[in-house]
Amino acid sequence: MSATSSNKFCISCHEMAPEAMTTQLTSRCSTLGQ
Repeated sequence: MSATSSNKFCISCHEMAPEAMTTQLTSRCSTLGQ
């Protein structure tokens, strides 16, 4: 999995995900990104 792909996926989810899930998604994004 490329960092770019993961980042793109995270951004999409982050924008579509509600504020409540934003925190959880952000955490996952950080782990996937790195």
